Amino acid sequence: QLLSSEVKNLLEVYRLFLLSHCPFSLIYYAFGV
Repeated sequence: QLLSSEVKNLLEVYRLFLLSHCPFSLIYYAFGV
């Protein structure tokens, strides 16, 4: 459980990083990729 929680946090940070650096990431984020 702890591991999956850490993975989710990493994905969250990764998405925020993409959102702030790549305009196309908005599309990916909208589709939950």
